[in-house]
Amino acid sequence: MQDAHTDNSLKLQRPSSRHGAFQVWAALPGRSSVAVLAEHYRFPPSLTGKGECIGILAFGGGARYSELVRFFERETGIVPELRFKNSSPANQSNRNSHHDAETMLDIQVAGALAPGARIVTYFADNHENGWIDGLSRAIHDEENRPSVLSISWGATEDWWKLKTIQTLNELFETAAGLGITICAASGDDGCGTDLDGHCRVTFPASSPFVLACGGTASTPVNGEVVWNVKNASASGGGISDRVPRPNWQPKFNEVFSSRLPSRRDPAFDGRQLPDVSGPAGYSYNVYVNGIYRNSVGGTSAVAPLWSALIARLNEGLRSRGLPPLGHFHPRLYRERSIQQTFHRIIAGHNDPFGNKGYQAGPGWNFCSGWGSPDGVKLLEALSC
Repeated sequence: MQDAHTDNSLKLQRPSSRHGAFQVWAALPGRSSVAVLAEHYRFPPSLTGKGECIGILAFGGGARYSELVRFFERETGIVPELRFKNSSPANQSNRNSHHDAETMLDIQVAGALAPGARIVTYFADNHENGWIDGLSRAIHDEENRPSVLSISWGATEDWWKLKTIQTLNELFETAAGLGITICAASGDDGCGTDLDGHCRVTFPASSPFVLACGGTASTPVNGEVVWNVKNASASGGGISDRVPRPNWQPKFNEVFSSRLPSRRDPAFDGRQLPDVSGPAGYSYNVYVNGIYRNSVGGTSAVAPLWSALIARLNEGLRSRGLPPLGHFHPRLYRERSIQQTFHRIIAGHNDPFGNKGYQAGPGWNFCSGWGSPDGVKLLEALSC
């Protein structure tokens, strides 16, 4: 779903997942679907995110406290501390049911996987000034001091004014300096091909100060692969046309010897994404407007999942006298011990309309980054 281009509004990163192979993820009777996720990706079981704050950036839709309480009581039996910050009148439910579901998805995934954390939702208008205002309020929230921010909204880079990208990147850099990790969906458009056949990526995921979260899916035959729903959606990834490559990423021509998909400016040495990935093809159940919406997924779910994991990791790091994870990208790309904690995604590609996108493969790739997490191993590697 994409809002009208004329009002410069931005798009959600989550369509509904409809791939039948994802049924292997269904929770067993009597078991929470969140418990299945936490167990599979080995979220440190003794940690809950206690003492941490996860901020959810919401640019549309609304959230009902009573429905959130009902969801958490049913799903985990633990209702996390929930707070709401309004920088605009955008937090009105029923204006757009898809937006309501998006906001509730983010809160429910983050809160269920990090029940000990405080979950603060920051509402803002869905235009460029709204983004700047909402992000600034979240970063400088002295009362709640979020250590992680989750963003499931975005648009291809050519939708943004260059000045806005620069302003938001400055805010993301400020957040990094404050020890805040920002997780953003890499997008559900796969390689993002435009009308001329050129591949594009999504911002804010392409910011070098943002952890870009791609998508995976589970299949009975090949295990975990690149999330790709034929003729619909796939894990966003590729090379930025607007944001230069940070020095902690290698030049793509030094890593990939094969020919890459078409780009508008093949000579531009841009930021590569995603950085990490997680289950986008999982059938998340979202309780919104009095009913459960089943089979919801996409990279929008991966951003709050990673935010919850990082909240748990921060709790563990703090207990060991270490600083929060913050902007850990340089370590992620340079320390083999950290890279080895990931489940590598070596099968699939991210072109939902053919096979002209990026291919998965050993090591880092443009579809899934370093892969999906093993939380226990990641905590140990980060503690060294």
